[in-house]
Parts: sequence; structure tokens; C-alpha cells
Amino acid sequence: MSFPGPGVALLPHSFEFNGELAVLRVAGEHTLQQMVDAVTAAMRRATEQGAAKLLADITSATGFDPPTLASRHELVAQWAETGRGHLRVAMVVRAEFLDPDRYGVILANNLGFALNLFENEERARAWLAG
Repeated sequence: MSFPGPGVALLPHSFEFNGELAVLRVAGEHTLQQMVDAVTAAMRRATEQGAAKLLADITSATGFDPPTLASRHELVAQWAETGRGHLRVAMVVRAEFLDPDRYGVILANNLGFALNLFENEERARAWLAG
């Protein structure tokens, strides 16, 4: 499926919608900005379809390094603006993308946006169900 929106590069991905849960899976080589834009587009689409939760699995995506602190701030602010009050988002990422200080997760919560990161889908789904 493709996501509408100007300036958003379409990435190899799948998007599933099942009631209140939408699932995005992205694979292949991309820039960090392409990944951020794809997750933002998935958030918009999930909200439009009435989903309250999004599981975004980017463990198979390559081509970019873990975001810097400044990049984390920027991408979380973008996602918070898109999903705040509408969507709970769990991201499944490779271990090197997890910040031990949880800066992005804390920032999201401070912005009123429910976001959390996990190394496996089972924990992400449990958090979304909670």
C-alpha cells in the first residue's frame, strides 16, 4: 500500500489495519528522514481509518544510523504533533536504536504523546494492549 502525501518517498512496506490496531512494517535501505516521513504517513492513515494504536516495525530497515539527540527531538516532536491525543505508537527497533536514557520516550510523554520503543514485537503488542 502507498501513503498519500506530498514529499513522502514511498518505501517498501506493508500496512495492515485490523480494528483499533494498524501495523506498519518497513524493510530495505532508506534515509532517516524517509523513515520518519513513512511513520508519520502511517500515523495519519491509521488515524483516518479509526485506529487507536500503531505498531511500527522498522527492524528490517537499513541505511541510516541511530538518530542523534537533536534528531530524536525533531522526529518525536513531528510524531507528537501528528499523533497526540489520537494514537498510541509502539515501535519495534534494533537494539542499537534504543537510547538507554529513553530521551525520545520521555519527550513524547512530556508532549502528551503515547510512544514507546521495543526490541521485539511481543513486548510492543503487550504495551499497546495495556
